[in-house]
Amino acid sequence: MKQTYKKRLSQGKEPNKPALILLALAFLFGGIFAVILAASVSGSASESLSAYIRDFLAALRDHTIQKPSLISTIWSIFRWPILVVLFSYTSIGLVGIPAIFFLRGFLFSFCISAFVQVLGRKGLLFAMLLLGVESLLTIPILFLLGTQGISMAAQAKGRGPMLKPNRQSTNSPAVLITYTISLGVLLACTLWELIFLPWLLSGAAQALPLS
Repeated sequence: MKQTYKKRLSQGKEPNKPALILLALAFLFGGIFAVILAASVSGSASESLSAYIRDFLAALRDHTIQKPSLISTIWSIFRWPILVVLFSYTSIGLVGIPAIFFLRGFLFSFCISAFVQVLGRKGLLFAMLLLGVESLLTIPILFLLGTQGISMAAQAKGRGPMLKPNRQSTNSPAVLITYTISLGVLLACTLWELIFLPWLLSGAAQALPLS
């Protein structure tokens, strides 16, 4: 009986290991590609990027930047997890979910690299303030949903690209718990972005040079 329990336990955990490795590699490669691309920006493109970041900081410093609306903030926080969840119910998710992680890693790293390229070390600190708290919470949630989504998409493989949800998968306690935890964390990130982040960015912008 003990061996049977261990076998079932290993069967429940094993499918997530290759999924986690796959998604981590997709995120990493997206980040590496972003760093290379940001470092290769030169000429007029580099000047435009520098002007955009400096105008953004100037608007923060002068308190003239428009605060994000509730709808735009919800979209910014929830778009990646929603895409992952949607892809979880189709066999396309085996390709679509890693593609989402590649794009997420690319955009995250490119933003940080752009601030560093324009502002140096202080740009790194500002970028981490801009993205750090939100990313520290939403990226692990994305990996949690992604590893689960890969497993669900693998179960759906062979039933057509557009398939109906697998009730056994969607109604299982593990899936429902994952969705509940993810929703709570994402709502907390939304409050952070709306209430606290604009105030912190405005203060941090005062310490950054614009010339």
